[in-house]
Amino acid sequence: MEKYIHIKTKRFSAFFELLLSEYKIGSVIEIDNDGFSGEAIDHLMSKWCVNKNIAGTKDFKLRRRGEVLFSFHDSPMELFAKYSELNFVLKAYSKGIIKYKVVVKKEKFFTRIFKSIFSGRNNKNSEKEKKVLGT
Repeated sequence: MEKYIHIKTKRFSAFFELLLSEYKIGSVIEIDNDGFSGEAIDHLMSKWCVNKNIAGTKDFKLRRRGEVLFSFHDSPMELFAKYSELNFVLKAYSKGIIKYKVVVKKEKFFTRIFKSIFSGRNNKNSEKEKKVLGT
């Protein structure tokens, strides 16, 4: 089970300005399928980091080394961070910009069933089948 951090804020511009300034180097920002990195992030900070623009964004992802660290889909009210970014989240919290909640992403029931079936676990007949089939 993976841990994530659900981030809540009404101060979108303050949060995203802090996020982009902290993660500017070595990150790729995706906003509605457009990618930004390097100096383009400075442009984002000055033009996009306004509550109206952020609220109008459908998809946001911040990637570093190919891994998504922060993202939302449909609304910035659905902003999540990987648990590995807890130190940054605590920094934003200490500045009074956000509230947060750690959540555990549970594996779905059918995913567990398929894993157990296809991995051979919980399959009592597998040894009998091997003997019958001569394998």
